[in-house]
Amino acid sequence: MATINTTPDSFSSSSPSTHESSVAEGLAAVDSGADILDIGGYSTRPGAAVISPEDEMQRVVPVVRALREHGVSLPISIDTFRPSVLQAAVNVGANCLNDVTALTGEGEPGEEDMALVARDLGVPIIMMHSRGAHRVTVDDDYSAQGGVVRSVRQELGSRITEALRFGIRKWNIIVDPGFGFSKSVEGNIELLRRFSELTAPGLEGRQNPLEGYPTLAGLSRKGFLGKILERPTQPLEREWATGAGVAASIQQGADIVRIHRIAEMRDVAKIADKVWRHIPIRRGL
Repeated sequence: MATINTTPDSFSSSSPSTHESSVAEGLAAVDSGADILDIGGYSTRPGAAVISPEDEMQRVVPVVRALREHGVSLPISIDTFRPSVLQAAVNVGANCLNDVTALTGEGEPGEEDMALVARDLGVPIIMMHSRGAHRVTVDDDYSAQGGVVRSVRQELGSRITEALRFGIRKWNIIVDPGFGFSKSVEGNIELLRRFSELTAPGLEGRQNPLEGYPTLAGLSRKGFLGKILERPTQPLEREWATGAGVAASIQQGADIVRIHRIAEMRDVAKIADKVWRHIPIRRGL
């Protein structure tokens, strides 16, 4: 999954995005072998500016439309927690939702309708674990629930259970544990090391509400990777670290990896697939 930002304040870009640069980035990702494009118009970096749904739509909708007009046929995911933005993006060609709040929103009027809108649209939904996404929280203590893996299972599982009650189809749900969101460096490492346990059968007699769901690992350029390196880094300097994380997540069973540099990370994924998941080599290349 290629990350395509349309924001002027993304944590991972060296310069503000424009309509033209975002469209060019999307087309380049397709040429580099992306399988899914994920387009976001509201930065989740700490301290990012709050924007209105109308401003968010003005950023993402023209990019989705332009990519379809350029003949892009890949799935296009829209990274939003606002129903109006999802609807507008789907109207011009988006066909997947990536919700960093797992359909709970952040308290704005109308957000409570996201589950109903997503249900009626019938789109796949990536539900990410967070304890506050745009309104970033430092609540990274999971000791009371028995650790970060068990906590993500329980907290994200409860949101998925609620989504199913609203009529969201189980086969449309993809699980994202939310690397970098409300998690310490040690918590992120533990989550990556035990990623396969997220959707495994229940342990110690406990039922796992995430059992069997497909998974997404979104750790590209995240700050915790830089902290592991123990030297000052900017997001663009964390590509090698990202590659190590991508390989580890695939070894742990991740089905989708959300990344910035497609060509390089596709090579990482191909090797990891062959070594750990025994994906056959396509002949005649």
